[in-house]
Amino acid sequence: MKRIGARHSRQKLSRIGFTLVELLVVIAIIGILVALLLPAIQAAREAARRTQCKNQLKQIGLAMINHHDTFGFLPSGGWGWHWAGDPDRGAGKPQPGGWPYQILPYIEQQALRTMGSDGKPDIITPEQKARVAEAAQVIIPTVYCPSRRAAQTYPVPAGLGDVINNMDEVDMASKTDYAANAGDTFYGWGEGPRSYSLVKRMGDLIWPKAAFESTGVIFVVSEVGYRQITDGTSNTYLVGEKYLNINDYESGLPLNDDHSMLTGDDLDIHAWTRTWDNKGLPPFADTARFSIRHPQHWPAGYGSAHPSVWQAVFCDGSVHAMSYDIDPVAHNNLANRSDGQVINGSY
Repeated sequence: MKRIGARHSRQKLSRIGFTLVELLVVIAIIGILVALLLPAIQAAREAARRTQCKNQLKQIGLAMINHHDTFGFLPSGGWGWHWAGDPDRGAGKPQPGGWPYQILPYIEQQALRTMGSDGKPDIITPEQKARVAEAAQVIIPTVYCPSRRAAQTYPVPAGLGDVINNMDEVDMASKTDYAANAGDTFYGWGEGPRSYSLVKRMGDLIWPKAAFESTGVIFVVSEVGYRQITDGTSNTYLVGEKYLNINDYESGLPLNDDHSMLTGDDLDIHAWTRTWDNKGLPPFADTARFSIRHPQHWPAGYGSAHPSVWQAVFCDGSVHAMSYDIDPVAHNNLANRSDGQVINGSY
């Protein structure tokens, strides 16, 4: 009887565990569950990144509103890509740096805004050029879309950094993923004036057609106040996400991503809703198809790394998720501050 009981016990023990088939079935079920959950996890992460991007646009919009409250006009677009922000030249037409530089005090970056100040607004000193170059390499997470790329410095192609009049050459700089609304008609002036003395001598005569005919709210030497936004601040773009080729997030090669965020009027910091030849320029999700390296064919427009929408803050400070399939007429109307057209609200 003892031997029979022991044999029976061994038979019971031999049945404990999984067969190979059972193990494979369990593994397959786990794999299916992971496959089902992974897209949901990725979607949740993208939703969080999109919310962060929205919050950053809100901060930028509020910074611009605070700038308007201080000076009576929105930040200027600056002078051109041969210039960076000058801490001694105030705001508006006298300031060569663009809107990202001018909103620094309103996004808790006053120290960066004054970096390089020498108290000489009409003279470019070596010390100032060196300090402004340092400022151009300071990372500001607020101006990077988290869905697109990390907040860090990116390359400045050779031959660009050495032509900035008031900044030493840099090979890496902080960039921006957001562009201000320069209007529904493309105007560009290029590198800007050659010197402070030339600007002082010629006054308003030096500024281009774009300074007087641009239809947006921020462009070369602009000083647009709310009173000039006759279509209403809730019906006019202020700043939106800009398009970038997905292969060029870290290259610094596109003409709308080749300078630092402290640059003056340039494709890097402005966007339009029409091309040079007056063709419609719709927003695009980032793709490898288009590359903004030939502005005569493809000037800078809006777009995003978000798969379903791109986002913009309007002049009233509200942030909207915009469709890539937005009606072209509505897109142009929202970029023009005073065309008198009715916006039906379907973005």
